[in-house]
Amino acid sequence: MGSMFKITYDVTLKNYNVEKEMIDAIRCRNGNLEIAITKQESLSEL
Repeated sequence: MGSMFKITYDVTLKNYNVEKEMIDAIRCRNGNLEIAITKQESLSEL
């Protein structure tokens, strides 16, 4: 029986056009386990 870990990162992308590539890279490293991405509204978007 293996152990499951939940790791949380706060990431600020300089270029949102690479968001899909970042998610794909995480999936490859993560063995296709669950990945949850949330977006936080920045002050510049208000």
